[in-house]
Amino acid sequence: MKIINYKHSGHLGDIIYSIPFILTTLKSPSTDKVHLFIPKGKPYQAPVGQNHICGNVWMSSRMYEFIYPLLKEQYYFNEISFTDEEAIPKDAVNLDLFREQHIINLASGSIKDYYFKTFGVIKTNHTPWIELPKDATPSMSFDIVVGRSTRYVNTSIDYSVLTRIKDLNIGFVGTKIEFHELINEFPTIAIKHLDCKNALDAAAYIKSCRLFIGNQSLFFSIAESLQVNRILEVCELCPNVIPEGGLSGQFLTNLSLINLLNFFLKVNINPLEFPSLAPKYIYGKDISELNV
Repeated sequence: MKIINYKHSGHLGDIIYSIPFILTTLKSPSTDKVHLFIPKGKPYQAPVGQNHICGNVWMSSRMYEFIYPLLKEQYYFNEISFTDEEAIPKDAVNLDLFREQHIINLASGSIKDYYFKTFGVIKTNHTPWIELPKDATPSMSFDIVVGRSTRYVNTSIDYSVLTRIKDLNIGFVGTKIEFHELINEFPTIAIKHLDCKNALDAAAYIKSCRLFIGNQSLFFSIAESLQVNRILEVCELCPNVIPEGGLSGQFLTNLSLINLLNFFLKVNINPLEFPSLAPKYIYGKDISELNV
């Protein structure tokens, strides 16, 4: 078995989006395996106006513990190490290059493509790249799962449109802060905050739902990697998530959200009930804790 070393500093969704590139570079996925090194304590400076859930490092210990159970289940990872950067082998493929070389417009394009463009590798595969173990089954399945971070938010979207969908159960993956942001703004939605101890738990809920609705965050990257039915709340200030493969959609207004809900859920919501206003964005917002 041949082990190939890779280094990726994060953030969480970026690691998920790097996997299609990693798989393409393995000469024989059945025998080649990956040792993924994630630097510990690497300093991070958030853009002006934003705080990140990892704080002042690219990957916090708590966030590593959250993502590790999902990554370790993937057949192509032989080992995953959260370690000091000085301990990472010099031959490790540096997946941080797309940032370090300042050659990629990080506010546009597709994060998945950043790696292919940086290293000059042909993209050949749109199949799911995350698989779940057979016993990764949630205690309850939901028709709709929502994941909405407090960054990259389009405040013109009226999520109370979900109240027009009868007899469907709705769950939310994300932090308590993110959940309360949603229900405080849209208190009429009957939605349950799902108990997810880690990213594997969240992925199981996303995998089992009829439709995932999310913005540009970790949980949409998981939905993308599973190729489930999914629709994306796009932030046009930074449109760097582009769904590919499977059945997916993107929305900027209430009209486009309603059209997608009608298609995926076979409902008949009247778009005239909800004004379709021009998008208004919150690019960043202060968040200080993970409390899933």
